[in-house]
Amino acid sequence: MMQSNAGQGVAGIPQISVSGGNPATTYRALVSQRDILGVLLPIGVAFSQRISRRSAKVEAVLPLAMSERMAQLERGVESIAIEVERTSESQRFVAQVLVAQSDAREGQADPVLNFNR
Repeated sequence: MMQSNAGQGVAGIPQISVSGGNPATTYRALVSQRDILGVLLPIGVAFSQRISRRSAKVEAVLPLAMSERMAQLERGVESIAIEVERTSESQRFVAQVLVAQSDAREGQADPVLNFNR
């Protein structure tokens, strides 16, 4: 028969008390952290390997019509990028011209604008 060690702690097994420490309702934690790690770690590794295998097998194949539309979209985006680059280059040039004009006019009076003609 098993001997009851109610109220006494056993080395390495934490004691969990329910209902204020009544010996009749005191339970010992039979599962340690090492045991939990020993069970859950292999399960976690197996699950992660399963997920990685599934993701490696999936290959997306686009229909021909979709491939053509994607190519057309790429060309459109490239042409927009070229136009944006041209516009920014134009703005840089205009800014340089304005700076050069203001440097040339430095020391001169600003022109008077007459809007009442």
